Amino acid sequence: MDLSLRICLWIIAAMELVIGTWTLLFPESFYNDVPTVDLTPPYSEHLFRDFGGATLGIAIVLVAAASKRRCSSPCSRCPSPSRRG
Repeated sequence: MDLSLRICLWIIAAMELVIGTWTLLFPESFYNDVPTVDLTPPYSEHLFRDFGGATLGIAIVLVAAASKRRCSSPCSRCPSPSRRG
């Protein structure tokens, strides 16, 4: 994975982390302060807390993808392409 892709993944993960934390911890503030959210159905704390939790999950996956390194030497934990199946 080249450096530019890794940087983009970290940036997106940071944005998802901020939005997810805000939505999970302060759902009413998120509903009132984000301009396009008022186009959604009436405020539902449950809906926004679920959205925040899902967004944090996406952030975790992005962090894992950004920090994963490719093996540089063959070892038992890094099977060769012919053994991957």
